[in-house]
Amino acid sequence: MTGVLSAKTLNKVLSRAANAGDAQLAPAVQFFVSAENTVFLVVIRGAGLDQEFVGASTSGSLCEGETVARSWLSYVSDQVFSHHQGCRTVLVATHRDTAEKNKTSHQDLKRLVELCAELQATYPSAQLSGEPLFINALDRKEGRSALWSSVRGEAAGLLKGQMVPKFINTCSDFMEQYATKSPNAQWCSFKEFIQLPMVKDLTREQKSSALASLRKMGYIVSLPNGTIITKPQWFAAAASLTLSPSKGPNDGDAPLLHIQTDPNNPGFVTDGSLKRQILNLTADFKELEWSRDAKTRDDQVSKLVEFLADIEILIPDPLERVRAGIPSGSRYAVAASS
Repeated sequence: MTGVLSAKTLNKVLSRAANAGDAQLAPAVQFFVSAENTVFLVVIRGAGLDQEFVGASTSGSLCEGETVARSWLSYVSDQVFSHHQGCRTVLVATHRDTAEKNKTSHQDLKRLVELCAELQATYPSAQLSGEPLFINALDRKEGRSALWSSVRGEAAGLLKGQMVPKFINTCSDFMEQYATKSPNAQWCSFKEFIQLPMVKDLTREQKSSALASLRKMGYIVSLPNGTIITKPQWFAAAASLTLSPSKGPNDGDAPLLHIQTDPNNPGFVTDGSLKRQILNLTADFKELEWSRDAKTRDDQVSKLVEFLADIEILIPDPLERVRAGIPSGSRYAVAASS
């Protein structure tokens, strides 16, 4: 029995925000995890965009905002092409409040629309929306509402007409509830996954379909080592943490979640320091759940570091192991900083 994806199912589609606040961050990132149907957000600074374009045009170069947007759209295009994924992308410009204060919002918005149209034609695989957003990112009421409305609209277009078996909706409902309960594990093996209540009584073909569909809709993430992440928000938050640049002058009161690397070895961090920082930085971060039991908590953060290394967000330092005979994984290069 089949049915069109409902509004409830649509609201569960996983979206990924690519934070391009640092122009040097985009080309440095080597890997990111996304669902098979994904709404990407490419973020640039909107305040002063028109003036930047004029200055860059005079010097015969690209302004920072356009450089960042092109870097990410090129990367998204390669990602969806190589993995046969479906996507929509929204161009988001921030600091609208600053533009209004400086009385440049009208010119900046006009320039943003022109840039979006040009990028839409240049990167067709990224499926860039023709309606960019110009928001105050710190305004949780209007800015967040506009952003979420745009994501929902693009997700609706992405999934329009797709059909799913009834048992897939049952599985997605189960996984949605599963992810909200703290005692439930954040990851499992394939054998453990097919023993979950909503899967174990399905036929072999249905189990395969359930796994593929849940991965496609973003309810689970499959890692290269075969591990299945059953709480993607937990994993995405952890990955974002290790990739976050240090706080900039225009970040307002946004919380600082940034891994400090070794001052004497920029880009590197020891295993122990990394784990302590992750636990300390995420103590009040609701997407990251840690057990109250010390041993279980240590096991959780050790596994998390292992997973991040598996997808090459963290890279074990081979030179250190050869030089000192230290066990594998004792020191890591943080991919976003290397």
